[in-house]
Amino acid sequence: MIFQPNNKKDVEDHHIKISLSSVQDLEQVDTYKYLGVIFVKKLTWVPHIQRICKKLAQSLGIIRHIKKFATSAILSSIYYSFVYSHLNYGIISWCSAGETALKPLKQMHQKIIKIIESKSISNCSSNTPSKKFSITKIYELEIGKFVFQYHKGKLPTIFTKYFSKLDQKHKCETRLRNTKKHFLPRFNLKKTQKQLRFTGPKIWSQIPNNPKSISFQSFTSGLREMYLTASSEDV
Repeated sequence: MIFQPNNKKDVEDHHIKISLSSVQDLEQVDTYKYLGVIFVKKLTWVPHIQRICKKLAQSLGIIRHIKKFATSAILSSIYYSFVYSHLNYGIISWCSAGETALKPLKQMHQKIIKIIESKSISNCSSNTPSKKFSITKIYELEIGKFVFQYHKGKLPTIFTKYFSKLDQKHKCETRLRNTKKHFLPRFNLKKTQKQLRFTGPKIWSQIPNNPKSISFQSFTSGLREMYLTASSEDV
């Protein structure tokens, strides 16, 4: 696969022949699925998002058929097994796509949440899926967990210096230098502002300082609870 920007026209004669000893020539493809993630030569996440939509559509059909007979606990279990698991996987990467690509997925997720919420009004808990916990909030939760692991040194070594702190940028003693926050890169395009180098420091700066010093499990639970108690937004 030869990657090229989505806004560039296909260039002809880009067929590269790669041969390995005792192995037939490698096939050049436009899309490839690796570890459950669909990569496209045009560097777009649309095919992968469409695949998640299909998975959620199947789950929506199941939930609609059993909602009259299943308890809210069973519906929540189905949600986390067949919906949340697909949304959660790789969301840090594919949720950086544009709103046009994400809109069908958000609408599908909203339909599922409405069914479960209608069943869970009388028996709601912190584990019950809520419209407040939108795809955007799942995305922010995973980024928060990523940055937390970064601070704890739990990520692969390639991410060792992925983020820069303000005290590394401000050599003089300033108010910002002493905040221990991350440096927020400047991106002019709205699309590039969804890159992890930008969204990571931005979301991390919105998290209170107290949860940042606790265990990973406690941090995840606290951050999730913070999003659930915050004002709801469109999913």
